[in-house]
Amino acid sequence: PTKWGMPSAMWSAVAGKLGTKLVCSGVDEMIFTGRCDNWSYLVIEGDTDSRTFTLKDASDLLGKTTHEKIMWFADNYEDAHFAVLGPAGENWQGNRFASIACSPENPLKTRQPKPRSAGRGGLGNLMGSQNLLALATQSPEPRGTVTPAAQPAHLENARRA
Repeated sequence: PTKWGMPSAMWSAVAGKLGTKLVCSGVDEMIFTGRCDNWSYLVIEGDTDSRTFTLKDASDLLGKTTHEKIMWFADNYEDAHFAVLGPAGENWQGNRFASIACSPENPLKTRQPKPRSAGRGGLGNLMGSQNLLALATQSPEPRGTVTPAAQPAHLENARRA
């Protein structure tokens, strides 16, 4: 157990293809250190063999709702998925409850305002404190492939874990 006020581990989960896009681009995990000078978003493009990470200016997206931001990314980044902060994440100093809104498949196609949120522990506040407004990941998805964990030989090991 941790003492009150001491840092501890935190996680949150969300539905959608953001994780699939990250893995297909060769990213298993990310650690952000430091803080952007201005509000920015990170674009990850490529596949497991070659990828680029680009920070871009996000000042035009400030003050928009999560849905407006997701739709902006959908219009500007074809076949990508996104994680964005809403107004609470932009105002991270005044609250402790900001979440990260992610773009699931169907709402992207229908343009309905139905993001999925990773909100446990105020992870949006951490992203906001680094002036990171969004993450966009654009990678090809291999169709019809079976991941090693889903192959019958590995299922028993997965069940024991």
